[in-house]
This record gives sequence, structure tokens and C-alpha cells, in this order.
Amino acid sequence: MIGATGPVICVENHATFRTLLRCQRALQAPAWVAVAWIQGRNIAPLESLPDLPFTVTRLDYLGDLDAAGLAIAAAACATAERNGVAAQPAAELWALLLSQPSRPGGGPVSQADARKLTEWLPGSLRDPACELLTSGHVIPQEALRFDILVKAFSAVPRETTAPLPGGECRPVSRSEARGEFPVGFGHAVWQVGGAEQAGFEYFFLVEGQAV
Repeated sequence: MIGATGPVICVENHATFRTLLRCQRALQAPAWVAVAWIQGRNIAPLESLPDLPFTVTRLDYLGDLDAAGLAIAAAACATAERNGVAAQPAAELWALLLSQPSRPGGGPVSQADARKLTEWLPGSLRDPACELLTSGHVIPQEALRFDILVKAFSAVPRETTAPLPGGECRPVSRSEARGEFPVGFGHAVWQVGGAEQAGFEYFFLVEGQAV
């Protein structure tokens, strides 16, 4: 809800962004006040978090479970923190991602590199994530489909908002209390609404949640 104060979930993949947005709109007690999307390694937009039209109390981040995804995640959170916003892994989502089937990736990561990459994750997830990297397998964030996310969130009470009895889900209209807005961050190019445009290298899109 625009004007609200609370945590924001940020992802690097457009498909996951849309899935999370749809999931949060379907829940009576959304976990975050907004869903944000940056494009891969282009983390500069996160410098504009303090300029959003609501107060971001925390940035939770989800990425791919592979070497590149973990490196981007750590860098993204470091950028947010340099700009005065607390940041951390979206722990429940990373745990859920680790429970999904893996697939062969670009080759095994050395034990030393895997340990370094996974130290950003919560302690309970570091060993299984390290094992995944050293095996040469990956789990893309798109593995968290809508049905998986809704089931997981419906079963877990939220600290940020009081869940309704039974944690039921209901469909929410996209037009209901919806807001989208661009975020400028010192670059001339940005977009809103999620429609990719040729030549748009950097952008940061946030959509307010229907609550």
C-alpha cells in the first residue's frame, strides 16, 4: 500500500518478480509492503531506496542459488545498507528454494569459493548451499512457482501483519489499492510497469501491495 512503512522484497528476475507480486496480492496478510525488481548485476538502483514514497524498514533479497546469484545478492544488500536501509537474505524463500530440485549448472565451484559465497546466507542454509555449489548444480529462483509460494506463506504467521484466522488466501484485484512508480537514481533511463524496452540497461521497479 503506497504510503505504508515496512519491509520490501527484492529479486533479480522478472518472472520471479511477477510471481511474488501475484502471490503477495493473493494473501490476506502479505509479508512485504512492496515487491522490487532489479536487473541482474545492475544493483545501482538500490541507492534510491531512501527516495521511495514510503519508508523501507528492511530489504529482503532473493536470487538464484548459484555462484553469480549469491554474489549479486551480497552486493545488493551491501548497497542497500550503505544507503541506510537494513538488508538481509529473505531467509524463508532461500530455504524454500533449497528444497526444490536442482539442475546441472556451469560447473562445480571450489570449496573455498563456495564457503565464501554462502557465508552471506543464514547459518542453517550455508552447508546445503555450499554442497550444491561444489556439486556443480544450481537452483534458479524461478523454481519458486506461485503454488509453492502461496502454500508456504499461507502456512506461516507473519510478524509484520496480523494474519487472519486460518491464513486463508483470497484473490485480489490488480486495481485494488495498487501503485507503481519509477525510481530515479542518477541515470537517465528507467521504466515503470515491467514492460522491457530495448536499450534500458538500468531500472528499478516497485509496485505497492494491495492489502
